[in-house]
Amino acid sequence: MASNKITQLTYQMNILNSLEIKEDIYSPIFSTGDNLLWQLWFVPIIRNPMNNKEYCSIYILPVANPDETSWRKRSKFSIKLSVKEIKNFQTYNLISSNNELSISPDTKIENGYGYPEAFERTSLYNGELIICVTFDNIEYRDNKQYNNSISLDPLPENLVAAWKNQLFNIQPVDVEFNVQGEKFYACSSILIQRSKYFENALSGMWAESTVNNQNEDIYNETKVEKNIKEGETDKEIVDSVKSVDLKDNSEEMNEEKLKQQIKHRIYISDYKPFSFAKMLCYLYTNQIDWTNDNNGMDETTDENISFTIEIYCIADRYLLTDLRQRAKNRIFEELTVNNVAEIMFRLVPKYEDLKEPILSFMAENFEEVCNSKGFKDVLANPNDYTYYNRIMSEVLSQHFKIQKARLNKQNLQTHTPVNVALPPMRPLPPAGMRPPPLPLPYNPSVGFRQPSQSTNSNNNNNST
Repeated sequence: MASNKITQLTYQMNILNSLEIKEDIYSPIFSTGDNLLWQLWFVPIIRNPMNNKEYCSIYILPVANPDETSWRKRSKFSIKLSVKEIKNFQTYNLISSNNELSISPDTKIENGYGYPEAFERTSLYNGELIICVTFDNIEYRDNKQYNNSISLDPLPENLVAAWKNQLFNIQPVDVEFNVQGEKFYACSSILIQRSKYFENALSGMWAESTVNNQNEDIYNETKVEKNIKEGETDKEIVDSVKSVDLKDNSEEMNEEKLKQQIKHRIYISDYKPFSFAKMLCYLYTNQIDWTNDNNGMDETTDENISFTIEIYCIADRYLLTDLRQRAKNRIFEELTVNNVAEIMFRLVPKYEDLKEPILSFMAENFEEVCNSKGFKDVLANPNDYTYYNRIMSEVLSQHFKIQKARLNKQNLQTHTPVNVALPPMRPLPPAGMRPPPLPLPYNPSVGFRQPSQSTNSNNNNNST
């Protein structure tokens, strides 16, 4: 059965005896498709200290997915809130739906939007309050039945198998990662199930592993990854120990017992500890927290995409296809005129699947990109980018193609022919009679023009 496509969706929440409501009310969670979930929030009493009046508030709240940090996907909607009350068969409009909420794509996902002073509480009649939210510009198909509960994606089979194995064959942490001096611990049984890379690295295909500490498997990824420079020394090991197997389990283990448990020690210098920890959490939970809260610093767009890029590179290195795709999608979402140049010149040459969308974005916005700090930094240091000349040539070529297409479109719009009624066909002259002079060629700006009267008179005189 074919599904019907819906471009507008309205959800409403009904509240009886409006004046008797004293506590906040939240609607059930509902969906606009594409796994985007929402809630309505009604606040019955808000007092304004300036005028000492009581108001009611109404908000639309996003119910965030694990990968969401901003309103980027949701800001494409046209969202309108309206409130009306029915009492004794009379309808009273408290908020009309004419005003559209304007929400920036970079707004943090924790923030809801609405009207803090929607209407005065004294305007209520203690009737049935109807709160509506209308979404336009949506892509929603009604071939699925949604209920009021949050639907979760099924867990990957390899994660289920890994935890089943851990349940019936209890295995303590036996892998130690030393990431730029910070230590992380994990179970090889989980890592092997979740990543082909770790399956090869920890099953003896790349290094020999034994149970006892004297012959433990100690290797640096510089010996496995040929693109890392040889001769790199290990960084100093710090005292703080982080575990992703059980919360604070490293603090409960004594040092001697921990040393006996560890079979594999892996040194990593390519990635930041913060990003590597996020990857390990993904292996254990299939979820990734995109919040870049490292060092407690506020997030900026450039910091966000740098973190996303590092997750993308980590996922590519460790053959985590799903995580790589998630990071790839976020890179495209977080592109700006300021960061696209650095990504285009440094990242795209290594990962060909990123090229087309990023090249198109840069070429289409080339005038703005040229004025950005990111592009000027690239121009100031061309030797830092191996394929600088080739990439610049591709960007300019694509830009000129887009400019040419735009000019052609403008020319077509400017010279679009207008429907003009043509004059009727003139009858043929009788046999032997000279036909009258033909009109001058048609000119759209002046219409048809006949020869001047003086010319006609001269012709008549000559013929006489």
